[in-house]
Amino acid sequence: MHTNCTPETIHPPHAPSRVALGTWALAGDGPWGYGPVAEGALDDTVRAALDAGCRWVDTAGMFGNGGVESRLGALLAHHPQVAVTTRVGVGTRHNHPAADFSARVVLEGCRVAAQRLTRPPETVLLHTPSTGVLKDRIAMRALIEARDAGLCRTIGASVFEPEQAHIAMDVGAQVICVPHNPANRQMEAVMAEAARNGVIVQVREVLHNGRLTGSPRNPHTFARHDVRRQWPPRMLDALDGIRARIAAACPEYGVTAAVIGYALGRPSVSRVVVGCRSPEQARAAFAARPLDAPFRVRLEAALYGPPAGRERGAVVDKP
Repeated sequence: MHTNCTPETIHPPHAPSRVALGTWALAGDGPWGYGPVAEGALDDTVRAALDAGCRWVDTAGMFGNGGVESRLGALLAHHPQVAVTTRVGVGTRHNHPAADFSARVVLEGCRVAAQRLTRPPETVLLHTPSTGVLKDRIAMRALIEARDAGLCRTIGASVFEPEQAHIAMDVGAQVICVPHNPANRQMEAVMAEAARNGVIVQVREVLHNGRLTGSPRNPHTFARHDVRRQWPPRMLDALDGIRARIAAACPEYGVTAAVIGYALGRPSVSRVVVGCRSPEQARAAFAARPLDAPFRVRLEAALYGPPAGRERGAVVDKP
């Protein structure tokens, strides 16, 4: 195992980062997010990410009721090399999230996204569709129509469960976006299968909604609309325990770098979405490097014990 090493000496920078800037945390105090952000935080965070080597930004039409897409359109106007993933099918109604995966709404969402971003997004995903929505194929057919019309280059689905990922690929997804981190490894088998079949794997919730970082926020400071306010105490306690074990297993990295590096170390993963709320968080995200094999073994042993007993690893309760 490595000793007296830093992430930079173990993995010197040499290629464009596979990290994508996640913008959910910058959406503000809406019905589905993390609460208010400081004025100018979105602009400053995106600029810091670009300076750090960002070449991919991840967003959604519902983030800030379209405001995040619109602001990205302005910020990226002179950065044609930066690609964007966005999502369609979920909006707001009476200040609450509302899903509509009808063909009309999906197609309109793609058109509006291209207008807000001032360019066709590289990828459009169905935004956490239900299993039934995926099975009836209506929404995916609408995405195929949007792709064929030049409104994006690739299409797919952002899903929660392995079954949904399988169905999405069966009905035409070129990209799957799935949760993955040391506390949630239930997607590993489907991620490997997707990569073998030429499907792009994008992982999200890498820092488990900010709880697997070196300095997570005190839950008592969560804003009124913060999605984490609904998490049960046992879930927060479990994540605290996992975070402590990661810190002990990989002190050379620090928790944030180790967790991002854990995802980057997966050969099946094409893009790792890291949500950021400040320039400092963006710079830290894009400085992360993949965990090499010895560090990965050390981390998984600390979390799950000997290899024979950790085929799936922990899956912390979803909110």
